[in-house]
Amino acid sequence: MSELASLRKLIEEAGERMVDLGDVHRWFGVHLNNEAWKVIDDEAISPDDQQRRREEALYRAYASVYH
Repeated sequence: MSELASLRKLIEEAGERMVDLGDVHRWFGVHLNNEAWKVIDDEAISPDDQQRRREEALYRAYASVYH
């Protein structure tokens, strides 16, 4: 199931019943963590990269930890 499809499923369930807030945080935490690692691994972030690219990876990691 794609990320978009799983998000749609979560939204549909939220509209039909009460969704546990922990499930919402878990969903965002997992997906943000995966995205952070994708940026780090696939794009090989280094100290010489533009500040925007490094901050993007950092903020994804922060958001993942929050959720």
